Amino acid sequence: MQRRPGMVVATGAALSALQRSGCASATPAPKTSAADTTRPPVTSSSSPTPRPTDAVELGVIASRDSPLATVDFLAQNHWSGYVGGTYLSVFAGIDRHHSDGRTPDAAVAVFRYPGAVEVGVFPSDTGATPLKVTSAAGDLLTLSDGHPHPIQFAVQTHRFSPASYPTSSGCSPNGQRMPAGVQQARIADVDHDGRPDTEWAQLTPGTGDVRFGITTASGATFTADASFAGGAARSFVSGTLANGVTVLMPSEGRATDLWTVAACALHQAHSTVPTYSGDFGISSTNNQTGAGSATCIDGRLAAIALTPDGSATDTVADRYVDVSGDGTTATLTDRTTVVARHVDLGTTANTRRYTGISCGTSRVLALN
Repeated sequence: MQRRPGMVVATGAALSALQRSGCASATPAPKTSAADTTRPPVTSSSSPTPRPTDAVELGVIASRDSPLATVDFLAQNHWSGYVGGTYLSVFAGIDRHHSDGRTPDAAVAVFRYPGAVEVGVFPSDTGATPLKVTSAAGDLLTLSDGHPHPIQFAVQTHRFSPASYPTSSGCSPNGQRMPAGVQQARIADVDHDGRPDTEWAQLTPGTGDVRFGITTASGATFTADASFAGGAARSFVSGTLANGVTVLMPSEGRATDLWTVAACALHQAHSTVPTYSGDFGISSTNNQTGAGSATCIDGRLAAIALTPDGSATDTVADRYVDVSGDGTTATLTDRTTVVARHVDLGTTANTRRYTGISCGTSRVLALN
């Protein structure tokens, strides 16, 4: 599925068993004081550090050279990578551009390449000690200012995540293990110990069922099986919502189950909307289709609603699902956001773009 960055899909006849990695903190806006207007966005002609075009750097990089003058921003290091197909660099350090009277702020400066175009300087509100990138999981960066509890920054949404400070030593080992030979991918911290965790899935031999789970860095494994009657391709994705609950979504294309991990326990989320008979798939009884599609947007779960708006086209909308803080219930709401109108889902490109499952920056595991 290739929808806009940060999307996660959640719908389906079995979505009753249904978590863009997100935190509940508000998005910090770049500073826009009168003084800031004197610092125009940096372009390729003025950048002291143009990025290479034929051999780009990826990951956490020790270089402290940023496109900003050190009188404005003092970097400690940076991260570079692709987000939604765009090459970005995030410089961690301290924003010294404070002629508006404020003290310097620990901050990150985000630049888009080619051209070293300034996306923004985002303060962390953690004080005046410079930040430094210590690790990355996808586009979720872990940063430290030298204090015991690191913070995280989502490159895609420009959000710092105070809720992801380590609040425990992680979930205790529970005797379960990730099976050998599974497909797996690193995901953001599930159990709030400050370390990335792992999602995984595999087809059960001879059945077409999906065995899936999450294994934490601390050694706990949460696993379940999903059975599907259809013969469509199986996939799996997981991600953490703004309320800290992690959703796990095995899918058969036309049906997606919803499971959750909350407080170091695995749950199968149950619908609280009787009119949908426990089904988070968009029902044909209200002239909507699109079962099996779901997405995570800004830390919220959404089912994908497809409403006919022409003889062969649909309006695609995200219909939000409220997942309880304990992970045991999921409520399909009436809140929607239109994604696109007059979409012809008869084309392979549009089907891939607007339907399926996804969750923030987590990798979707295609199982067959």
